Amino acid sequence: MDSKKTSKTDVKMGLAFAAFAALALEESLRMPVYDDVYTAPGLFPAFLSFCIIAMSLGLVFWGRRKSKLQAEGAVEVSHEEAAVMVVERKRLFLAIGLILLYCFVFLGHINYTLATFLFLVLSMSFFKATKIHWIVIISALASLGISYLFGKIFLIPLP
Repeated sequence: MDSKKTSKTDVKMGLAFAAFAALALEESLRMPVYDDVYTAPGLFPAFLSFCIIAMSLGLVFWGRRKSKLQAEGAVEVSHEEAAVMVVERKRLFLAIGLILLYCFVFLGHINYTLATFLFLVLSMSFFKATKIHWIVIISALASLGISYLFGKIFLIPLP
């Protein structure tokens, strides 16, 4: 993998994420404020959008800095590092695929608790988090805990 191409991709993706987060920030600030600014429903999305903007701009800065260092010949990527980057990219795309499967297939057709359990089992198995019996136990406890917490205590309906 060409390291110069990677640094340009960092800049492009950082700008794209920053633009998307800026739109989300704008929309969250448009949400109505009822009693106090601290109880506004758009406060937390605004905070998250601001954090994503900051991290995206950091990625842009890092990509530009890396491009300048490469132009000066200060950064070289070995074959081993390039092979690791290829493996990491495959893992990234598979993780994105799992998230898309969860959001657009599981959540639309099966119960939220079961969908979350399946997603957690698949993702932890893929990343080899621990032994399979611990993966099943952790996934079951997490999905049941989230469902109970939001459904019974917070009274927030889940999809």
